[in-house]
Amino acid sequence: MTKEERLEKQKLRLVELRAYEDSLRRRGYRYIAGVDEAGRGPLAGPVVAAAVILPEDFDVLGVDDSKKLSEKKREQLFGVIQERAVAYGIGVADEKVIDEINILQATKAAMEQAVCEAERRLRKRQAKYEAGQHLRKHQAKCETPGMADLAGNELSGRSVLEDSNGLSQTLDENSQPPDAGWRRDEDRQADTGWRRESNIQPSDARFHNIDYVLFDAMKIEALDIPQEAIVKGDAKILAIAAASILAKVTRDRMMAEYAKQYPGYAFEKNKGYGTKAHYAGLAAHGICPIHRRSFLKKWQAGQGR
Repeated sequence: MTKEERLEKQKLRLVELRAYEDSLRRRGYRYIAGVDEAGRGPLAGPVVAAAVILPEDFDVLGVDDSKKLSEKKREQLFGVIQERAVAYGIGVADEKVIDEINILQATKAAMEQAVCEAERRLRKRQAKYEAGQHLRKHQAKCETPGMADLAGNELSGRSVLEDSNGLSQTLDENSQPPDAGWRRDEDRQADTGWRRESNIQPSDARFHNIDYVLFDAMKIEALDIPQEAIVKGDAKILAIAAASILAKVTRDRMMAEYAKQYPGYAFEKNKGYGTKAHYAGLAAHGICPIHRRSFLKKWQAGQGR
């Protein structure tokens, strides 16, 4: 296949993946979130979910189901998706949560958190836009004779961003990587897992909400948003495919860090999945703090533990 043929194939694939979201937009939905997860099957580490809202004109070639992409390609697309997305969010449920409520419920909890984070970022983006509009109005006033001092006094006495629903404190967080929102909560009980950093802000008529959610083969009953479960959605829907990339890369990076904390299990290579090297590490070192004990009952029984 020539370079030109590969390029044309990627363009056709983009149109195919975008088709269903385009149909939803024609029905009046504006902010459509695609949601997917990574890490349901491993023996160790968290399950990570991502929610992504893409702009209507998103034209980045190569986005697809993360399982179809090389690690290098996923890493390349990771930053591009962050930069081009209208908003995105990451949710994490760690091994303790998985053991406590089971992997299905933990996955749903991570997905719900991801959607909430994406909506929070969406509201912040809208607030930032509104603040910019407000500033431009003040600048226009300053161009009118006799109004410069008045506008200057008003701006010095009150932050422009305070006129945008008090969101001035956290607007710069939009520049953070998607995994910046999770951290181990050491100050609370051990079984709390990863702290949920944010929730959807109270409704404000000036700001738009996520109005439709597309999940990969799952529905989240706790979310009061129109939603749809699409089997193999990461291979059919552009926003879900983008979410699969963010979730996969975020989790892989987390497991690479865990490999430094808990050497001997080859987490940097197997990402917590049950490979030969991983089981060899279990035999040599036993269960480590990030192992899912509910996934290792048969192994423990075989070890006489």
